Amino acid sequence: MSELAVLHLNRLHPRFAIICGDFVHHLPEIYPQFDPSVRERQIRDIKAVYSKVHESVPLICVCGNHDVGNVPNATTINRYKNDWGDDYFSFWVDGLCGIAINSSVIHAASKAAPFFEEQLAWLERTLQDAATRNPTHIVIFSHHPFFLKKAEETEEDLGMDSLIDSLMG
Repeated sequence: MSELAVLHLNRLHPRFAIICGDFVHHLPEIYPQFDPSVRERQIRDIKAVYSKVHESVPLICVCGNHDVGNVPNATTINRYKNDWGDDYFSFWVDGLCGIAINSSVIHAASKAAPFFEEQLAWLERTLQDAATRNPTHIVIFSHHPFFLKKAEETEEDLGMDSLIDSLMG
């Protein structure tokens, strides 16, 4: 499936492409019963596929829970950073401000509080900065959706209340 996506990306030549997480299935913290080398093979294989994306198409990687864990910690986040780059960041393409977040720390905000608080402070600064640059659009990319059916869903519905409250002011 990823190889087919790369073929289409190369045919279409979009301004950028986003992959919203779960680059691999195996994460030792989620599947401790499996050999950790499985993850390394999965990373090697998917990077080989992604290396075929034409150099004119920036490939933007957003982390998922299979990349940083259901309850991210310093080990899993640093491992992700070593393999793929920052777990949250912003970028500009023409007038679009793209913001990639680590939604796994939001889902585990009470257990990953330092990471959640750091990212939230960064997000607030990034949104303020973006507003001063008059973007045509601001788009937030994440692995987990902000809501399933309606923006007013409760934390029990999805677990994104903290972030949604901050974004909505």
